[in-house]
Amino acid sequence: MLEASGLGVSYGSTRAVDGFDLSVDSGEAVALLGANGAGKTSTLRALSRLIDADGSLSFRGEDVTNLAPEELARRGLVHVPEGRHVFPTLTVDENLMVGETSRGKRPALFDRDAVYDLFTPLIPLRKRYGWSLSGGEQQMVAIGRALMSSPHLLMLDEPSLGLAPIVTKGVYQALGEVKSEMSMLVVEQNATVALGLCDRGYVLMSGKCVLSDSASRLENRQALLDSYLGHGIEDADGEGAPHPGAGEAGGEEVQRS
Repeated sequence: MLEASGLGVSYGSTRAVDGFDLSVDSGEAVALLGANGAGKTSTLRALSRLIDADGSLSFRGEDVTNLAPEELARRGLVHVPEGRHVFPTLTVDENLMVGETSRGKRPALFDRDAVYDLFTPLIPLRKRYGWSLSGGEQQMVAIGRALMSSPHLLMLDEPSLGLAPIVTKGVYQALGEVKSEMSMLVVEQNATVALGLCDRGYVLMSGKCVLSDSASRLENRQALLDSYLGHGIEDADGEGAPHPGAGEAGGEEVQRS
């Protein structure tokens, strides 16, 4: 589905992502984990071509390295960025309908009624303007809008950021229901919810991939994962911790230069 080789992003002299090889197979959900500043958001922006990046990118067997973001979206690579970006002067209904504009000739996987079935708190808010929605409601609208574009690959940047636990649970339950319809790449600091949804994961630290494994094995290696993330698995605060020592069993651990 998606193959990135040697992905690199620089901001001036700062290397935000450095030589990252990443893949997402058809029908697969993949988590991209890491502490603040690890390079997760830069990776998604590079994959959707919103920023300049080194390396090569293929999507559904086609070299898309030099495509514009809108062309990638038309091909079915859909990015829900951090911060939701709901149109403030459009109603919930109108925001959802915007998603259809990038669907092209792909069959409709979700219409508005299907989105409302997934996110039932939005049902009484159909005519409410985007500016008046809570953070959780905006996140539901942003994801619903993306679903209406019938993506082949849905990329989500921190879908739980700033949400109450009960809202996070509802969002991830909805993602679990649509997982069978499309591939997903999910950026998260909340490893617990991400690994509960995804099949496998990558861990970024200082722009480099330091660990790659199945979701179940990552969940079973909490102490190592905590040290890479720089905090406890449930805690979203803190700076990156020193690189753990060698000798951990299982998974693909990448030595940093």
